Amino acid sequence: MMALRWYFDFVSPFAYLHWQQLKALPQFKSIVPVPIAFGAVLHHLGNLRPAEIPAKRLFTYRQALWQARSAG
Repeated sequence: MMALRWYFDFVSPFAYLHWQQLKALPQFKSIVPVPIAFGAVLHHLGNLRPAEIPAKRLFTYRQALWQARSAG
């Protein structure tokens, strides 16, 4: 069995949803969660965060809502 290093951002609406799916995968003996500040990475690279772009903010909200409803 493999160990998985899972990098995630607490601010991401997808982090919780993905965590629930990862925990259910039998091929990973252990999951090592590694929190990162993705916004800081984007800022360092000179990119805008998704929430700073109106169309992307709306799309991200709708996508997260759709994934949450699909996951139950």
